[in-house]
Formats: sequence, structure tokens, C-alpha cells
Amino acid sequence: MLEFRLAGIGSRFVALAIDTLIQGVGVLVVLAELLHWFDWMSRRASIWAAVLLWLGVFLIESGYFAFVRSDLERADVRQAS
Repeated sequence: MLEFRLAGIGSRFVALAIDTLIQGVGVLVVLAELLHWFDWMSRRASIWAAVLLWLGVFLIESGYFAFVRSDLERADVRQAS
């Protein structure tokens, strides 16, 4: 039978702060790349770049917890057994 120690409020806060920092860096990287594209694009193309920015932010914000956190939790379960 698996037994896990419950995380306290402090460690949960630190984990969420680190996750938020990683997501923020990802969003800034996507934003910087798209702003670089804005320099040489036409007006119509910059609208598409804005759409890509929103898509990138959505994928980072929703995909981070779906893929990265679930992989980390599966690794913790494998280490415990």
C-alpha cells in the first residue's frame, strides 16, 4: 500500500510560485519572439502574430499542468514504490 506524506501550506506555495515562474518565462519567450516578428510584418500578418501569441499563451498555461506536472507526479509515484 502506498503512503504519502501531505504537503504543508509552505511547500505548496513554493511549488506554485516555481510553476508560475516557469510559465511566466515561457510566456515572455513567446512574446519576445512574436515582437521580433512584428518588426518586419505587414498589418495583416501582425494580426496573425497576435493570434499566435494568444495560442502560445493558452498552450503554455494549460499544457504546463497537463504534461509537466503529471510527469513529475508519475515520477514521484515510481520513486516511492
